[in-house]
Amino acid sequence: MKKEILVLNKHYFPVGTCDEKKTFGNIFSEVVYPLDLNYDVDEDGNKTEDISYFNVIKSAEEWLKLPVRSFDKKIKTTRGDVRVPSVVVCASYEGIPHKRVMFPTKHNIFKRDNFTCAYTGIKLNVGTLTVDHIHPRSKYVGNPNTWENQVACHRELNIWKGDKTLNECDLKQFNPIDPDLKKWLSTQGKKLKLLKTPTKPKNGYVFVDFLEDWEIFLKSE
Repeated sequence: MKKEILVLNKHYFPVGTCDEKKTFGNIFSEVVYPLDLNYDVDEDGNKTEDISYFNVIKSAEEWLKLPVRSFDKKIKTTRGDVRVPSVVVCASYEGIPHKRVMFPTKHNIFKRDNFTCAYTGIKLNVGTLTVDHIHPRSKYVGNPNTWENQVACHRELNIWKGDKTLNECDLKQFNPIDPDLKKWLSTQGKKLKLLKTPTKPKNGYVFVDFLEDWEIFLKSE
């Protein structure tokens, strides 16, 4: 079972991830409290990227009564659909891992790639720095936010790549504005290629993926 629920200690420091079955057992035994994450939504009811606020739900009964929104993950029960939390906080556990906790957040991807485009080798700055999903999120089976599927990428190249796979990227159709990209493109063939295969860090308490709901809780990891 996939561990897609972030676990925080009582001081809101990330200490691990957990699967749905164990999490709901811990909620009912009051070992952890689920967080009701609230977002700004657009006129169509779709959530924005940023969490506006959250509530700590200390009663399992209260959690069961929360409405399931269109963007929530849910499970079916005899009482109807129940929202699955994406983050829980420990009721009393205060421990922290002895090793540095590392999730594949944007910041950690940038650091791993030395703030350098994984396709062009161009050093990136605030205006050109983005993360690219090598295999597009729209075509990925499972959680696309992994160490192996994310790389630092020049913003202009990333926008052009869009939701195309590497095999679908015909560089003959790419007409960049940035002079550095123009120079790089003049040395390339038809296909877009990675300069090297992205990998997980070897040191620290490394997690294989992350959900975007977790990001505000990982700022200090």
